[in-house]
Amino acid sequence: MQRSKGLHDVAYLSLYFPNGVLADIRVSWLDPCKIRRYTVVGSQKMLVYDDVDPDNKIMIYDKGVDNPPYSDTEAEFHLSYRNGEAVPYPVKWVEPLQVECQQFLDCIRQGTEPCSCAEKRCK
Repeated sequence: MQRSKGLHDVAYLSLYFPNGVLADIRVSWLDPCKIRRYTVVGSQKMLVYDDVDPDNKIMIYDKGVDNPPYSDTEAEFHLSYRNGEAVPYPVKWVEPLQVECQQFLDCIRQGTEPCSCAEKRCK
């Protein structure tokens, strides 16, 4: 969808990395439902970070598929689905703008450069 020439409302990206990692991204500045969720799928578990959820920003899911031992025939081959529990990972939430302003004031008081300085990296 394109509201005006050169201004796209939605972008779909599929990123393929050399080590076999795949990332699918969908972004839309116009979408009425603001979703800021990242899902990381590992070999044993999954992690979901939801920036909009005020209570459980990070959830760890024991969910996946276990490969069976070697099978000689297709009839012997059966995947085993694992649907374990979801466990919240506690995160102390702090307002990002408050952290940025506090760091700015600390730099003024201490005479140091802010993390946002392009000449050095934040420690």
